[in-house]
Amino acid sequence: RGKTDGEVMWTSDNPEIANITEQGVIVAKSIGKCNIICKSVDGGFEDYCTIIVKQPVTGITLDKQNIEMSYTGEMVQLQANILPENASNTKISWSSSNENVCRVFEGGLVIALSEGTSDIIATTEDGDYTAVCQVKVDLSSAINELSNNNIKITYDKNILRVHNKPMEEKLSIYTTDGK
Repeated sequence: RGKTDGEVMWTSDNPEIANITEQGVIVAKSIGKCNIICKSVDGGFEDYCTIIVKQPVTGITLDKQNIEMSYTGEMVQLQANILPENASNTKISWSSSNENVCRVFEGGLVIALSEGTSDIIATTEDGDYTAVCQVKVDLSSAINELSNNNIKITYDKNILRVHNKPMEEKLSIYTTDGK
């Protein structure tokens, strides 16, 4: 460390990212990383500081604001959109206001657990912005019994029962998406 008369020169190694005024005020220009260099005019001493310019989050939205679910175990995928699209930190935490009714997993997958209502809340790590989807689980609208040609299928408390089916007859059960 040497003695200087106090005069320094400021420069940026990447003025496209950030520039610096003669008074030492840094001006961010775009997202990225650069070094701000300070050089003494009379002694040639030099030091630098690394600057990282980030795009802050300004909000969050969900693809659905309301969901109605009709059976225990039903799953719905929520999609979150962070604003702006080029935000630097896109981390989101998910929560349910009533985990007895439904739970939400990382990535926005909601699963119905019991009848009632709950809010699913997506919160950005940067800025704590939130978006909410209201969930209603109404088990009374689920199909609990199906009959055809004297064969009866019932569903109760997550158990599917087949009645009056001859042993030699094949029974295939598919989900609503055909799997």
